[in-house]
Amino acid sequence: MATPVIINKLLYFTIFYSKRVTKSQLCDVVASFYHTDELSSVKSLLCQTAACSRITIDGWSKFVNNKGAPIHRKGYGVIRRAAEADDIVSMITVINANGVPLPSFASLDPSRVPPPLIPTVTNDTAMGDVVRSLDAISKRLDALDSRRSSPLTQGFECVSGQQAEAQEYTYTWHNVSSDCTQRALPTPANVMPLVDQTSTSGSGETVLGWNCL
Repeated sequence: MATPVIINKLLYFTIFYSKRVTKSQLCDVVASFYHTDELSSVKSLLCQTAACSRITIDGWSKFVNNKGAPIHRKGYGVIRRAAEADDIVSMITVINANGVPLPSFASLDPSRVPPPLIPTVTNDTAMGDVVRSLDAISKRLDALDSRRSSPLTQGFECVSGQQAEAQEYTYTWHNVSSDCTQRALPTPANVMPLVDQTSTSGSGETVLGWNCL
């Protein structure tokens, strides 16, 4: 026999998330999204389902009166909706615990279904994810430190720096004026003029040699 399908947006949403999120989270959403009359009609529908099953349900008596009708909570506004939502979620939990078969519920109006909820993660699972993430970060930092402290890496960086510096500050011979008057040329910080290498070219020009430290 095929399972009957009942169009009820509230039960469609509530039954789906009853085992996926915490009770308090589900009750808050149901109470804030649905109207009081919608909550009351759902409690009546659940009572009819329980009566048709002909199964003795432990803990069901606190939700119904002597005639089997649902007990409607007193109050107004948010307070009453919160109490009714708590009853609905609790009734679904008791029905599932007693193995009472429920029909399938569907919704034809997506606008009357709350937005999807994020499944609840237990504290142990969350802490495990955090520990694994921190462990992965620690391993990556250790790998970076080991590469930076490697003698081969340090030597490579030193040689590369010296080569770049030598290329930047290499000077050979520079001509001065042809009247044999020596002029001071701008000298980089790591370049020292060598006076003893000064010579006179065949054309009578004085040449000053620089050497890179």
